[in-house]
This record gives sequence, C-alpha cells and structure tokens, in this order.
Amino acid sequence: MHELPNLLAFCVAMPIRLQPALIPSHIDGFLVKTDLRLSRFSIVGQTAPTPAQAEQGRAELELSLSLRGQAHILVGNQRLTMQPQSMLWVRPSQPHLIIDASPDCLAWVIVFRKRLVRRVCTSPDARVLQATGSQDVLLRRLPQTEVNALSSLYAGIPIGAGRDVFNAGLGYALARSYQAFQSAPAAPNLDAVHPAVRAAAWLLRDGQAGLSNEALAARVGLSAQRLSRLFKAQTGSNLADFRNRQRIAQTVARLAEGERNLTGLALDAGFGSYSQFHRVFKQHMGQGPAAYLRQLGRELRHRPTAKPVPP
Repeated sequence: MHELPNLLAFCVAMPIRLQPALIPSHIDGFLVKTDLRLSRFSIVGQTAPTPAQAEQGRAELELSLSLRGQAHILVGNQRLTMQPQSMLWVRPSQPHLIIDASPDCLAWVIVFRKRLVRRVCTSPDARVLQATGSQDVLLRRLPQTEVNALSSLYAGIPIGAGRDVFNAGLGYALARSYQAFQSAPAAPNLDAVHPAVRAAAWLLRDGQAGLSNEALAARVGLSAQRLSRLFKAQTGSNLADFRNRQRIAQTVARLAEGERNLTGLALDAGFGSYSQFHRVFKQHMGQGPAAYLRQLGRELRHRPTAKPVPP
C-alpha cells in the first residue's frame, strides 16, 4: 500500500486518493485529472508541507483547467470561482486553498518545476509565470475548442516513454497552455476576503478542524457570530460545511495510507460519533465510508500498474 503512490505517480487519470506524495528528482512535474473536492497535492519532490509551509504556497508553478462543475478557491486574499473552461495559474509561493467544489467538478491540474518554467518561459510575457510574491490572480476563461484541444494534449503526454520524452511533453504543455491563456479574455473581477476569514480557512485546513466556532473566532480576532457571517458571505460556504470538508479530507488521506479503523478515524477527525461521521462522509463522497473503503480495495487490486518514467 505505501509503495502505491510512487507506482502511480504518473498516471494521468489518477483518482484523488492516489495522489503522488513524491516526484522523482529527474521529472519536471506531474499532472492529474481530479474532482478537486478534497485535493491536497504535495509539494513536488518534497514531503508533505507543514501548515506554515502550505500557507506560503507551493514552490512550483501550478496550472488548473476546469472541465466541468465549479469550485471556489481562495488565492491569496481573493476568492474566485472556477467555472467550466476556466484556466488558473498559481505562481510559486502564492497561497491557494480550495473552499468547496460541486459534486460534478472535474479539472486538470499540472505542476511544473521551476527549472522547466525557466527553460520554457523565455519571452517577456511568459516570465510573469516565474514571479513570486505577486498578489495578481491569473484567471481567464478559454473557448471550448481550446479546452478540448488542451485536454487531449494533456492526456497524450507520453507516460513511461522515458525522462526526456515525458519532460518534453510537459514543456510543450506549459508553452501551449500559456499561449491559449494569453489569447483568452480577462476574467471578471475577483472578491477580496477579510484577513480573519482567510486565517480561519487556513486554521481549519491545517489541523485545527476540531476548534469550536468560538475558539476559532478568538484565534482570528472576531466574535463567533461575525466570523460565521463573514465566512459564509465571502467564501460561499458556511463554517460547519468547510470544517467537515477538512475532516473528510484528513480521513480520505489516511485511508489511502492504509488506515482501516473507521471508528478511530472518525474520532481522530473530530466527529462526535460514527453515525455523524458516516452521514458527513456520504454527503461529501457520495457513499458511506465502508463502501468507499471496499471500492478503494477493488481499485487497488484491479488497477493496471502504471509505468513510472525511467531515470
């Protein structure tokens, strides 16, 4: 079980629960097709980040191309909506956090190492992708024809064809994607969020989901009532739903790591009872935890082995 993420690190249509934890040093990035609902992609080539590292953002450039559904994402101090055909670039060290996503959400997510970006993005316009510390959000909506073409391109990046071929495919995907982005119209204005809302979201995201509304509000310097109102108004999700989303994400990650004690997982995640855990899990995942675990086992047994990219 613990070797599986490395084995499947380059599977294009990899389910969210089988995300790669590490990417070999000779590979210039990775790509997945994901539903975004519980995504917690690790930093490329590193172990999972600490909460402080996570809020500072990934060290690499990340591209998301939405295929269907929608997701609300916090990028820096701004909230945006990823609709079908949306393309979002998150630059190095730019913090971003998924607030919620619709059940039918599906998107490509590609992460490019810095060295690949430096090698490919040499024109003045493209160097914006290397900028760090910028608050600008790079979000545009592409024509459907471009989305279809890019999706086919991503799906065709040659898995298992060797380091040079795979990295060249990633490089072409990077250049072609930014070309499509530059030709698309600018996105509508984004919504700024209150610093306390941003702080609360990150606290719940990174291990503080057990905090009560009162304790959470005290940590961010607002009353519980005001924080609840602001959070709902500025993110589109109420605190209880967002908190439960983080708890389920924690549980799904531990299931992927081999944990099988569902009751213990429920209590560790902060649920008061297994019945509450079962209800919330089914709401977010579309099935109960035991059914999900059985499905996960079937996928692990029957999934064809993905060929890793040779060094």
